[in-house]
Amino acid sequence: MHAKNGQLNLCHTSCGALDAGTLQNWLSAIKFWMDRNPYDVVTLILSNPENQDVGSFGRAFEASGISAYGYRPPSSVAMPSWPTLQAMIQANQRLVVFIASVTPSAQYPYLLPEFQYVFETPYLVTSAAGFHCGLDRPQSAGSAAAALQRGFLPLLNHFAYASLSPSIQVPDVTHIDTTNNPSTSMQGALGWHAQSCAAQWGVKPVFVLVDFWDKGPAIATADSLNGINAVGRPASLPAPSTAAAGRQARQGLGATVAGAVLLSLMPFV
Repeated sequence: MHAKNGQLNLCHTSCGALDAGTLQNWLSAIKFWMDRNPYDVVTLILSNPENQDVGSFGRAFEASGISAYGYRPPSSVAMPSWPTLQAMIQANQRLVVFIASVTPSAQYPYLLPEFQYVFETPYLVTSAAGFHCGLDRPQSAGSAAAALQRGFLPLLNHFAYASLSPSIQVPDVTHIDTTNNPSTSMQGALGWHAQSCAAQWGVKPVFVLVDFWDKGPAIATADSLNGINAVGRPASLPAPSTAAAGRQARQGLGATVAGAVLLSLMPFV
């Protein structure tokens, strides 16, 4: 997320490398979909590499109209339990929004500081052996076990990079079918990583972040974790395989133009 012409745009690293348009337009498109799918709950995790104030985000949410769906938690920090999906749907608070590095505001109570509710595993991985279940952010949470004890939601980062130089990494597309594979026995596969962390943590990952969601296919791991056999989903989809804009310019992510897609496994049962 980067500021451009007085608005926030969905850009990755720089708007010169990839600009997917304004945040407001993107949110308007999501609202259009949510209006027509009243029994779905959506989670957004937005980057904030320029440390924009919460109002910059809030104005885009309000102008798009999607703020009406925003979930407003009873606590400003990690919670031991969350409402069920049914409760969220009945209250019509079906949009959960986390923003990295933002100060909460009573004016926009649905814009939640990510690292007060969520912890992440490492994101800068360059080999299959690099995936593990340790806590990377926020460091203040201590360890994964300590974060879980405090009610943090676990986010599993699972995407690999190839290094073009010490400071420039791009998505490792050569091994993407292995990286996103649902196998639980292949080291470095998404299924293996998710199962390993579920075993270590004693809970399943709540969020899984991947590149190229249609490869693997990554969604098969989400289905397995959720214990479902999807019915009616097309075997292949015509949409592009990467998000319009990436997760963020995460210290050293470099000049990648591939976005990251969040597979939400929210524990709202």
